[in-house]
Amino acid sequence: MKWDECLAHLKEYMDTKPEAHEMMNAKYTMAGILRDRMGDAKKALAIYTEINDPPRSLWELVTTYRRLGEKRKAENILQEIASIFERDAPRAILTLAQFCEADGDKKKAIALYRRLLSQPEWKKTGESSQAHQALERLGERTGGAMINEVR
Repeated sequence: MKWDECLAHLKEYMDTKPEAHEMMNAKYTMAGILRDRMGDAKKALAIYTEINDPPRSLWELVTTYRRLGEKRKAENILQEIASIFERDAPRAILTLAQFCEADGDKKKAIALYRRLLSQPEWKKTGESSQAHQALERLGERTGGAMINEVR
């Protein structure tokens, strides 16, 4: 596929000043091509920061900052997602724990996995199951009940 041609067509379309929703979708597509297909996370970041569509735009920023090696910025956004967007909170905590584990911070990863398991409202999520598996993989005893479990 010729990604440069795709970008040119997207730019041409955006120059027609489509409705706000279509413009936002075009920006997501353009930034995704730049970051994921052409390897230009810096240009993608410039586009993603223009999009005000949380939490989706925040998730894209997390991925982009990680690609750029700006781990602290990615972590801060994950914390923001976890504190503001209730539906996305388990995923944000799991992702943060996985990043910590990948970066060699086992202690922090374990604490985050345990945090995920300690929230009663998150118990039945897929993220909770993944956290449980991660703790077992890391050699942590999970037993039947976790700390702070509410019945």
